[in-house]
Amino acid sequence: MAVHLNSVDIVKGWTRATSVVWIMLAVSELDPSEESTKAFVKPLEKVLDRAWLLPMHVVIGMSKDQQSFRNMSLSFRGAERQSPSVLQMALRFSVIMERQATTMSGNTESRLKKVIKQFNESDGLHVKHQVDSEKERTILNLIVGTCKATRDVMSQHLAFAKWRESAFSTDLLKGSRWLLGARPKGLPESLHEALVVTPESQTMLMQLHVKRFLQATRRVKPTQRGRARISPEEFDRLVDYSCMFAFLRQSAKTATSDPKVDEKLLEAFMARCLVGVWDYFQDIEAVVTSKNPSFQLRSLIVWSDLVEPPMLPASLQGEESVDVLAAQEQASAAKFAEIKVKLAADCKAMNAFNSEKSQVAGKQHVTKVLHEKAQNETGSKVVMDFMQNHCWMGLVADWSMPAEVDVMLRATAARNQVALEKVNVIGWVDLTKIGVVTQKDINKVGQWCEKLIAKNPLCTCVVMALPLLASALGCGALRTDIRKLEDKLNDYKIEFRSFCLPMDLSGLHHNRTMPGGFFYYLCVADMCLPSQGTAHRANRTAGKVDRDDVNVFCFSKLWQNQVVSSPARAIDESQFVIPGLSIVASSAEGRRNYTDCSGVEMKATVVVNSTAYDGCLEKVCVGKGLPCVSQSEKQTHFTMSLKLTKSALLDQWKKGSGAMADRLPRYISEPNAEVMPSDPAEPTLTVCSMVDGTLCLPRNIRSEFLSDPIRSPEWRKILQEFDRCFGTSAPVPAGPSVTEAGGAGSGEPEPAPQNATPGFDWETAFDEPRAAEQWHTKYDGLIQGKFSWCPELTAYIVGDGQSSESDAPPKFKLFIEAHEAYTLPADEAFLTYGAGTWLLDSKAESFLSENSEHGHKAVECKFQSDLVPVVLEEGGHDGDLKTLRGVIQQCEAAGMVDFELGGHSFSRPAAVVQGKSGDQFDVGLKPGSCMVWRPNNLQISGLRATNAASFFLSSLLEASSTLKKVWRLRAYKPEKTLGAAKPMWFLTTTLNMAKGSVQRVV
Repeated sequence: MAVHLNSVDIVKGWTRATSVVWIMLAVSELDPSEESTKAFVKPLEKVLDRAWLLPMHVVIGMSKDQQSFRNMSLSFRGAERQSPSVLQMALRFSVIMERQATTMSGNTESRLKKVIKQFNESDGLHVKHQVDSEKERTILNLIVGTCKATRDVMSQHLAFAKWRESAFSTDLLKGSRWLLGARPKGLPESLHEALVVTPESQTMLMQLHVKRFLQATRRVKPTQRGRARISPEEFDRLVDYSCMFAFLRQSAKTATSDPKVDEKLLEAFMARCLVGVWDYFQDIEAVVTSKNPSFQLRSLIVWSDLVEPPMLPASLQGEESVDVLAAQEQASAAKFAEIKVKLAADCKAMNAFNSEKSQVAGKQHVTKVLHEKAQNETGSKVVMDFMQNHCWMGLVADWSMPAEVDVMLRATAARNQVALEKVNVIGWVDLTKIGVVTQKDINKVGQWCEKLIAKNPLCTCVVMALPLLASALGCGALRTDIRKLEDKLNDYKIEFRSFCLPMDLSGLHHNRTMPGGFFYYLCVADMCLPSQGTAHRANRTAGKVDRDDVNVFCFSKLWQNQVVSSPARAIDESQFVIPGLSIVASSAEGRRNYTDCSGVEMKATVVVNSTAYDGCLEKVCVGKGLPCVSQSEKQTHFTMSLKLTKSALLDQWKKGSGAMADRLPRYISEPNAEVMPSDPAEPTLTVCSMVDGTLCLPRNIRSEFLSDPIRSPEWRKILQEFDRCFGTSAPVPAGPSVTEAGGAGSGEPEPAPQNATPGFDWETAFDEPRAAEQWHTKYDGLIQGKFSWCPELTAYIVGDGQSSESDAPPKFKLFIEAHEAYTLPADEAFLTYGAGTWLLDSKAESFLSENSEHGHKAVECKFQSDLVPVVLEEGGHDGDLKTLRGVIQQCEAAGMVDFELGGHSFSRPAAVVQGKSGDQFDVGLKPGSCMVWRPNNLQISGLRATNAASFFLSSLLEASSTLKKVWRLRAYKPEKTLGAAKPMWFLTTTLNMAKGSVQRVV
């Protein structure tokens, strides 16, 4: 049998068979009698010799319908294949129905069922790929709602593009507006015929939509083409545009005999897909939006431009024959056009000025921040040089005595010109910072005190704060620890006297419970006492020693009276500092000094602090001019103390006060003028003026066309848009409406509210009854809890009605009933949490892994972008809703430049630092960091509007389309930290509730 083009049909998917047959067909066209044929065939000898030995499945005599069925069935197979969409199947089935039109009777639905039955019974089709009744209805709607020309356009486009890379999508085509016979609801009679979908308008729509998509994706990767699709709302507006142009073409054929008008209209219609080309979309969109009951095609700009362009008779072309009124109208029109052009130019110049001003302001902010950071680096060096000689701080092991103590003693003696043995030394041991004091700690404390006192027994004392936590449970455990400490001091020949530090509790909240005083030990060498033994064990007149051999601190009032004369100020828990946390927290779990340090000025005195904690003692010593040596064996305590001390000294350096007043180099508050980006020059305006940075239109120009019966509607629309865009508040006098003026305006449709979410509607968000009576009839027996949200609203907790596993937390629904009309805004917190705790790092990771299966109510703090919504707490109250970027910039503008974001890292990209892009931040969690805020367990009986969020699973809240998560941030200026305090939930869009309505929110 001779092999030719029509003898064998190759079914889709058999690539090897297609290649072999193509080679054989090509060779069969050669003439074997010619000499050149051998040269062509020579390279193909091995292929032709073994061609028919290649195993392949070739179907001979398969009909076109069977080939289509086989192609669709093969599309379901293989990982590289893409299953056909419902639209593609509808297009295939419509072609088959057209081929079977002569052999198949019945209406479209019966014929489609026969074709689908043939497809479902075709060879090679798996049962799970058969077309079910639901798909059959969808395919029928697509075939009935489209014409053949439309389907041809869609088939041609899909023949060269995969479904996911095409101009179509399920969301785009699932609406009914584009199907035959459809039109918008609520239209006046004048627009019914113009906006109904006809075969011609539907074909034009698909041609424009496909062409526009191809134009937008010319230089786009195939995987990114799906993003170029328009939204369903834009597609519906394109349908209106196509219907109006199809009606225009139909009406133009009866209005004019010029055959070129239809070509011009079609060309103007397709210009919508070109960027930068004038089209009539906005004019038609304004007509559709206004729903003018007296609409006429002649009011459209495209009609006057292309169908019936205005023409003057030849007798009126000379100036001498022009009527005075016509000349005035022409002059008024020219002036109106001139003012519009000038106003548009001024608006464009103002927009460019505002944009440039915003960019310059951002660059100025970045420049100031970078300058401040550079000054902080300089100041840090100055502070470190100062601390090396006046306030040394170090991390030591096992309470070892650093060598810097001797260095500081010699420097102090030289500075005050006294002998080394005359330098007073005050040691500080705060055992409350250790926590539970073990015997090992007591040994270290005793050795440290003995070493410090041994350096100069006559001029050295140690102030020791007694521990507050017992090493064991039971009565008297703390007293046992204190006796062990006393015995250890006695072993090292150290005498001690206890004294009381009374506390001033007047500044604390009345709910706080706190002792009225704390006990300390004042320790000196036993060999330097004023008598042989203590005053408690011997007579004062017995065994007197020389005054020069008595410790100088034994003559102090504190040694003699054993009480501090003036009470010390107690601080609130909000001022507690807890080293070691990734976020700054106020908590009763950690303790610091309950008083600020106070005392008399002493010359030639060195303070040695063995328990550096929060920099409190170091800052007071610097303020009093006392050299200080601080040490700690705990990394977290040392880091926090060093950080807070450096921060206090850096602030003094910037203010030029205190111990850093004369330190060089000086602080430079502002960057050089050469470095700062200059403000842009004000634009040159033609008709407008600038008042306090706002674009204003003079009153005489505002009232120029308000009384013009022809141009007043358009002019009023222009003034309204101008005031909306530039914020001027000059009133526009009331005048005739667009209908009364006899024409339509050319302004754009009213913009959507700022807080509206496109495509979101509260009425259709949930399939629940909204009337209070219907809702109570359905849910009164399922209500789990009820509480007052506010005087106008009542909240109900309703179970989901589904059984769950015993370990899984129950899921609930939240309903709000309005007793009066009420509005819930989208810029205020809707759901808030009650009390809770933070879980950090390993504890947080363990909690998340243990509760991943059944869900939990905790919220993970994980910022991955600087555009996440947050609220900054200011003065105990929440500020406005902002982005994380805005809050960081606000903190920087307030002077807090070098700060940390709790548990996260953030930095400006190189492009921002170099001034090549706008200000932004790269934000992410620190390696190994994990932060989870867990609310306390809450019973329904304790449910209130202020803690309702604690009752719901966090996964349920995060998956809700009605809520968005917002973190409350808190700035800790002394610690230079911006930390997350608590999460909140805001509504995604404003909820307006009528009286007697019920709305489900969660």
